[in-house]
Parts: sequence; structure tokens; C-alpha cells
Amino acid sequence: MKLKKLFFVFLLPLVTACNNATVETPSSTTDYADSEDDYVASQTWNTQISIVWDGASATIEGNVDGVEITNSNGYVTVTSTVKYVEYVLSGSGTGQFKIYSDYKYKMSLSGLTLTCSDGPAINNQCTKSCYVVVLGTNSLADTKGYNDELNSEDQKGAFFSEGQVLVSGDGSLSITGNNKHAFASDDYIRIFSSTLNITSNVNDGIHTNDAVIINGGDITIKAVDDGVQVDEDYFIMTDGNLTVTTTGTSAKGIKAYGNLEITGGTVSVTTPGRESEGIESKAVLNISGGTVYVLAYDDAINSGSHMNISGGTITAISTGNDGLDANGNLYIKGGTTMAFGTSSPECGLDANEEQNYSVYFTGGALLAVGGGNSTPSSSQSTQPYVTGSLSVSAGNTVSLSSGTTSLASFTIPAAYNSSSQSSGWGGHGGMNGGSSVLITCEGLSSGTSYTLSNGSSTTSVSAQQYGSSNGGGPGGQGGGGGRPW
Repeated sequence: MKLKKLFFVFLLPLVTACNNATVETPSSTTDYADSEDDYVASQTWNTQISIVWDGASATIEGNVDGVEITNSNGYVTVTSTVKYVEYVLSGSGTGQFKIYSDYKYKMSLSGLTLTCSDGPAINNQCTKSCYVVVLGTNSLADTKGYNDELNSEDQKGAFFSEGQVLVSGDGSLSITGNNKHAFASDDYIRIFSSTLNITSNVNDGIHTNDAVIINGGDITIKAVDDGVQVDEDYFIMTDGNLTVTTTGTSAKGIKAYGNLEITGGTVSVTTPGRESEGIESKAVLNISGGTVYVLAYDDAINSGSHMNISGGTITAISTGNDGLDANGNLYIKGGTTMAFGTSSPECGLDANEEQNYSVYFTGGALLAVGGGNSTPSSSQSTQPYVTGSLSVSAGNTVSLSSGTTSLASFTIPAAYNSSSQSSGWGGHGGMNGGSSVLITCEGLSSGTSYTLSNGSSTTSVSAQQYGSSNGGGPGGQGGGGGRPW
């Protein structure tokens, strides 16, 4: 199955949507990113070969017609021309597991600790599906100094695969990349379950050509460069826990050159390095569920085209640029969102107004804080909003009410520091010595007055449906990209 072909069938209308046209989110991620064939339980494994490492040696048990194995000082190479084979890898030592297979196969990691000094610890040269089942506690690592291509074969990570990698199981796996990436595939990686601790001391944590799909598991990534990077197509997360921390400059927490979609699970991204962004899609970005927290130096959440938020709980904090930055239209349709940018011309909420795009409010609750915020310019935006100028700080509660009825309430996150957000908060952005604050939520009527509260301070504000924008400046300075690429 080639997921990327199905992906373009369903999402092409998103990428080619015209300025100010309504952009619809696909009805279900599983419409174009699921296949029964990806589940290890849907397969039958007829034969098993066991490989146990002990220091610089390995012991092999099992003999299968059509499977040839060489073993030299713990460097085990498999060449298979048969179907339905399971390889069980265990023990502790140095060396490599390398496999050439004409057919998909199962790789069970069952208490394996393996370090390779001159290549990937796992080097999968099979272009078919590799079903990785994680059992017990496992650890893989490479060492610095080898080429990422040898004899015209890629070897770009401590765990490298030419084909799809499908991860499941109830154990844990640590992957440490000391040469380039930690976990890499020239196809796609899909994670159903298991605990993964992925560290890249040089480049990306997870790096693929085609896609990264996360349907579950507990994944922690620490990387010098990007936490997750998809070179050609898309990133999708439906469930599980994903924590990403980067330490380098110009790094991305999660980056996809195609569309990026989060429908569930918990995502936490921290990218403090200069020019580093949190979550970035070069195409359309959709969030329809889950809990998403981003703390970034540059844009917290950025899309190369349209951005849709239709559900979930999102906190996007930038210490040097925009909270939410869309290079197309930006749609707030549902969910609860807090977006924090820095001083003018940067924004909490930034659509690409220079190219005649806009923000659209049709549902959900949003607090946007920054030097300015993009506001709707069309009656297609059906949910009113209010604006004001406040000096907000961490721990404060900003709320909007109608009489004694609370309409929306937001607690400013601890990561927001009014004294260090690029010298802009509470004094350099917005109006009257405060930051520009925008709130939209259900229950508002255009032309009606409401009470905007900041801690114990209150002010009266009037709702409007659309009007002139308070957004940022030209691309590279705020509105429409703020260093989009």
C-alpha cells in the first residue's frame, strides 16, 4: 500500500483552495491513512529465527529454507526469499542486524541491547513492510563517523529502513543516533503502541521520506535538529503521547513537507533554539482533536497554506514571533485555543493578509495575545469577536462575560513571561501600553457589549463580526509568514 497516493486524492482540494474560499477538513483521518495490512495481528508468521547477541558474537537458532544468514563477530546479515518469517532479536552486544528480504517480515525486539560502531544497529534493506514488535526493554545505538551511504545503500540512522516500519508491542525501545538521524525510513513509519525514547545527538529524531503516522504509544524525542521530519508527504497523529524537545538553531519540533493533521492524543513540543519553530506544515495544517502544547522561539504553529483548527485544546506560545501563523487562510471552527505572539509587528494570530487571505471564526473559543492579531475581513466569518489592550502575565485569568454569565475563561500559561517575550509584552504591543488581545467564543452577538476581565481588572468591549485587521506586517515581519521557510 502506498499511503501517499491516497493522501493526495483526499487532500488536493485543500492545497488548491482559492483565496478566502472555505477550506474543509477531511471527515476522517482513517479515510486515507489506514490499512488493515499495517496491523501485525492481521498477518500470519509461519517460521521463526532467533538471534541472540553476547558481546561481539551472536548465536542463531532456527533454519528456514530460503533464508541465508551470515554471522561475523556479531554482524548478522539475512537474505530471505520466502514469506512469513519472524526474527526474534535479543541479548546484549555489539554488531548489526542487516536484512534483505523479498517479502514483508516480523522483527521482534525482545530484550535487545545492540550498538554498531560503523553503521546502523538495525539496517533494513527490505522495501516491504517491517513489523517491529517491541517486547521487554530494548536499546539501539550507532557511533559517529560512518557515511550515510555505503555501496549505493542508504544507512541514515541508528535504526534505518528502506521500507515501511510498523511499530507495536508493550515494551520499550531506546534509539540513540550519534551519526545522523536516530530512527529513519525512506518510506513511512507508523507507530501503534510501545514506549519509544528517541535521541539524536546530530540530526533528526524521526526522519522519513513519505509519512509519519502515530496511532498510539508513548514517544519521547530529543534532537539537535528536527524532532520529526517528513521530507515529501505528511504527518498524522490520532492517539498516543508525543513529547519533542530540540536543542539546535533553526530546528523544528514536527515538520512535514505535505499536510499535517492531529486528531487526537497529546502533543508537547519545546523548541527554544534561535529561529526554531514548533509545528510546521509546508502545506495544509489541521487540528481537530487532542491536546497540543507548543513553546517555540519562532512561530509556534505554522502552515505553508491554510490552517484549520476545529477541535482539541491548543496552547501555542512563541517567544520571538507568532503563536499561530498561516500562509493562507486561518480557520477557527472549534476547540479551545490560546495563541501567544510577541510584540508588534508579530501576532498571536496571523493570517497571510498580504496575499488577500484572512482569519475566519465559525466556532470554538480562542484567546490570541500579541503585538497585533489578524481579524476577519469577510461575512463568511460568522462568530463575532472582541478586542482589547491588556497587560497580561502568567497565572492571570482572562475572561469574557455577559452580565453574570461567563462566556469564556483562559488561564495564562506559566511559560508566558511578559518581561522576556522579545521586549514586547505589556508595553510595546497593542494599544494603551498593553498587548493586543482578541477573544472569540460561542454566544457572542455583533454590536453587543461584554465585560473583559484580566484578573480583578475589568473593561467593557463591544463584539463585531468582521472589520479591518489588526494583524502583523509584511511576510518576514509578521502577517503572512514571519520567516515562513
